[in-house]
Amino acid sequence: MRILAVSDQVEPSLYEHFDPRRWQDVDLIVSCGDLPPGYLDFLATTLRRPLLYVRGNHDGRYEADEFAGFWNLEAAPWQEMGLTIAGFEGSPRYNGGPVQYSEREMGRRVRRRLGKLGTVDLLVTHAPPRGCGDRPDLCHQGFESLRSAVLNKQPRFLLHGHSHLYSPCGRYSRLGGTMTINAFGHCLLSLDDAISACA
Repeated sequence: MRILAVSDQVEPSLYEHFDPRRWQDVDLIVSCGDLPPGYLDFLATTLRRPLLYVRGNHDGRYEADEFAGFWNLEAAPWQEMGLTIAGFEGSPRYNGGPVQYSEREMGRRVRRRLGKLGTVDLLVTHAPPRGCGDRPDLCHQGFESLRSAVLNKQPRFLLHGHSHLYSPCGRYSRLGGTMTINAFGHCLLSLDDAISACA
């Protein structure tokens, strides 16, 4: 199972200079948010693969039907190919805009939805867990409730966006037994062999 994860930035190698032969072994596309629906549609249509997504804090400007045809992990987990993939949209509330949540709101959502699931193989979020690739400013702080959920559920991987890689944040960190990966731009992930390549 090879996943093309994308987040936060439209990349020329996946759009204007797209070479489908380079990505032909991708099984699934996962968006961690803050990307135009047209870009996601291009990837899903060109690669002819399912696209799973969560919305980021800048995605509130798009209508829900612009994401039609993609699997919204906020609405329901994806359980196919022997995998369970769950997700949570949004960032910490910092200016009252859409797709932003207080810590309390995120905590309620996490407890309500993850409590019903058994094993989670991959957790997809926009904002990271607290202490895993987040930053000290309010907008880019991670959620403590996501941190607790990861330590409790121990998914093999967590993919997130929101923290741009030109900040001091790195792409990888560990939280308990979970490898957390910042998908800013794009990252190619093999669930069989762990990380195969990122760029």
